[in-house]
Amino acid sequence: MLHQGAQRNFIETRVNLPTAKSSREIARDVPPGIRAGSFFSSRISQAHVADYYRSTLDDYLKGGISRDECRNRMRRFARQHGLDDGSNALTNIGSTSRLNLIIDQNAKMAKAVGTYERMYSPGHLEAFPYVIYRASVRSKKPRASHQKYDGMIIRKDDPWLRTHTPPWEFNCTCELEECSEKRAGKGKVKTPTPSDQVKLESRSGFAFDPAQAFETHDLSSLHPVSRASIVRQAEEAVRNQELGSVGLIAAPPLQGTAPSPLPELGAVKDGFDAMKESARKEIEKVGLDPDRLPDYKEVNRAFEQAGRQGKNVPGSVIDKFPKEPFEVAKLNPRAAEAAGLPELPVKLGRGNPHYGIEHLWRNHKELFADPDAAIRLLKETLGNQNCRVVVSLKRAMVTEGTHREMRKVPICLKRIVLHNPQTQAYCVLVWDGKELKLVSWNNAGDDYGDSEWTLK
Repeated sequence: MLHQGAQRNFIETRVNLPTAKSSREIARDVPPGIRAGSFFSSRISQAHVADYYRSTLDDYLKGGISRDECRNRMRRFARQHGLDDGSNALTNIGSTSRLNLIIDQNAKMAKAVGTYERMYSPGHLEAFPYVIYRASVRSKKPRASHQKYDGMIIRKDDPWLRTHTPPWEFNCTCELEECSEKRAGKGKVKTPTPSDQVKLESRSGFAFDPAQAFETHDLSSLHPVSRASIVRQAEEAVRNQELGSVGLIAAPPLQGTAPSPLPELGAVKDGFDAMKESARKEIEKVGLDPDRLPDYKEVNRAFEQAGRQGKNVPGSVIDKFPKEPFEVAKLNPRAAEAAGLPELPVKLGRGNPHYGIEHLWRNHKELFADPDAAIRLLKETLGNQNCRVVVSLKRAMVTEGTHREMRKVPICLKRIVLHNPQTQAYCVLVWDGKELKLVSWNNAGDDYGDSEWTLK
């Protein structure tokens, strides 16, 4: 079970990374620091599956449930959602073999982080500057690729350990035994591998470096990595094109946390009340009942068939909303911490096709026809600290500089999604480096985010 310190921090601060990639593709495409700070499993791309597996696994690792109960809960979830094909193949995310692999590998990784913290503490470094590689401990089927290193004496600062600290492959049972200078002198010490010659040897492509679970690799002072640091690393990787667009489930849904205040919700209500009559008239003009609107695509199609532009909000509607953007609330503390942001003011304005009232009209005209629903959904999301917090990252280019020296520079657009699984409500915010803007909000099904947040 988990111990206090880096081992517990590793489990609790990881973000969830839904991905359609294989293990080899993950090792190739996802930077090491983000891999170490994320919970993922090969080709589990559905956000709600990654979320449930992660929370159940955390319960086991913290000692709340047994290994068998952990596996059984995951299997029941997979079957209830039609994800178990009945086979025992590793590709079946509900099979015993796959679930055992997920459970055991994550337990070994957490243990490796705790072991790393102990072995690289100043006292241990001074007393035991070496490790002895013990291959396939208690394994009934030792692998030759691991067995060849058995008994090898390695300096703790040898870069080779960055790719060969157990577990460096699925089902790896190897261990590192600390070794003193005196004891190392009686054997043959491995020549350190230059950093640029370190190679990944796992056949599956699995890669894990426990050193990446710490903010700094200064061995005299190890600080466990924070969730904000993981998000910052991902932002930098997306901006530098080291990582594609990605959604990180930075905080799972909770229960029991007090609501977050929405001091200017009344101003939002006033704005929607002012737009209501005009909005309903616009909807009625295209032959639709404002109280029984179909899917937004059907709504926009009805507007187009009536010779009207369904995506652009009419002036008769938007002109009744306050002209200047205003602060609705501060981003609640839990969401801010998860997203790696301060508790910034959340602004709502008329906006443009990408955010605000103009964007909301494009897809969610029903909220204009029913202001009470618009307010209720904001309370269930923006005002709810129990929501799942997702940070969606995408690279974009912006123009900077003076008129004579304009240049395009890459930025990372950060979208924060607050999703309430209990009511299926969500709201989307965007941080452009200057302001945190309210993009849209509405209801969604159980599969919300399963494709939008997937690293492909």
